[in-house]
Amino acid sequence: MRKRFSMLFAGMLALSCQQAFGVINSLTTEGDGVTLSTVTVDGLNYSLGDLIGVDITAFNGGTTVLLVESGGSAPASGSRAKLLDGDAKLNTGVINPDVGSMTASLDFDSAVRNTVGTDLFLLEYDPASDNGNDGLQVTINGTTVTYGSSEGTSLVSNVATSVLQSTGTGNVDSLNELENDPFVLNSNTTQDIFGYSVNLDDFGVAAGDTITSMSFGSSGSTIDPVFVAGLPEPPGAPVMTTRFQEGVSPTGAYTHDAVYIRESQPNTNMNGDADQEIIVGFTNDNNELRGLLEFDISAIPVSDLIDSASLVLRTESPVGGLGGTITIDVYEYDFDMDEAVSTWNDPDGDGNDATGDTTPGGTLGSLLTSATFNANTQNLDITFIDSAAFRMAVSDALADDGIIRLMLTRSDDSGSGQHRFARFDDETVASAGFRPELLISHRSFAIPEPTSAMLAMFGVLGLGVSWRRRASMTD
Repeated sequence: MRKRFSMLFAGMLALSCQQAFGVINSLTTEGDGVTLSTVTVDGLNYSLGDLIGVDITAFNGGTTVLLVESGGSAPASGSRAKLLDGDAKLNTGVINPDVGSMTASLDFDSAVRNTVGTDLFLLEYDPASDNGNDGLQVTINGTTVTYGSSEGTSLVSNVATSVLQSTGTGNVDSLNELENDPFVLNSNTTQDIFGYSVNLDDFGVAAGDTITSMSFGSSGSTIDPVFVAGLPEPPGAPVMTTRFQEGVSPTGAYTHDAVYIRESQPNTNMNGDADQEIIVGFTNDNNELRGLLEFDISAIPVSDLIDSASLVLRTESPVGGLGGTITIDVYEYDFDMDEAVSTWNDPDGDGNDATGDTTPGGTLGSLLTSATFNANTQNLDITFIDSAAFRMAVSDALADDGIIRLMLTRSDDSGSGQHRFARFDDETVASAGFRPELLISHRSFAIPEPTSAMLAMFGVLGLGVSWRRRASMTD
């Protein structure tokens, strides 16, 4: 269905990222009143050809699973899935999947990228009295989100259809039965069209990452989908890379924290190390050394899409590391760290058991990236490459206080009696280009001026509400 990218924009304006998202504002139809022509989502107007279509790959439902035009009959065998994935009509669909989050599955015609706001949407047929009350569960990448009662947006009223019922062996338990069972009229009905907005943030998809499939089903009531589509990427500025390096970038006045902590000296702060270094690894008595880094990245707008994130550290000279090949892991660190007082027993230097990190050696967050190299090599730039987890950590930091905090450990955390560690230059070495450097590639998107529908829904003063679903999520 994605034939072109001729997006129609309703008044583009670079507004604050605080504008409300997750809104299917309106849709228009062709002259027949039931064929989708355009849809406005988060204030952006998309033509039918802009949207990313779907193909049904699995289905398990009840007996009344085909929705056809009023007075119509079942399409020929092999073409019934097209009632949902092959036309743009609001009065046809494949309905009533079983209770459960994965009773129907779809592949997208092309990858759907996680950008700002809504990333895909589902249109559903439902009585006006229910107010979009049918229960919808969506599963993406193993995470399920339940869309509760009254979360559908009313879009079109009084759409007439016919519901067909299988006269086969009972429930329609497969895509094969959907395509080949005999069907007869169950009822004629007139109901409304509601829209559900889906944000990939809620499924743990990192900003900028893509999905190619999804599953859905009912959370207890019926769900009657008539149209599902992904949204193309909104227009954006070119990708730019912002570098964070003390005394260099973004400005010569930029500073950040860097220190290492040492198990063999658990209450000693190592920030005054005369060698201006960050040591990571193990000594031969199984005493560990870990590194801590903290970068203020608030120069990047919180609304920007993060395309990549990487960290570059330079091995020290003239005194290098020891032990041959080593793998260093970079973890997210979730505590505000003070390099001047951080120690092994008080990693963040908070000094308060109630608010700080009380785990000796530090509490590791999510693994972000790793690098393997020869610890003995001096004057070598070691790049800890981009990953989805790294990008997600950057996005989370921007949404929080604008500071990303990292902990470096040796990958073989047990030590195994090996005297193996790496030495890196810290942020105070004389050669500014050798200091730790965080590189983040990002791009901004034009945020639409609020449409009249959005103003009516939220009020001019209510646009400062950022929409995110966080309830009813399961892994």
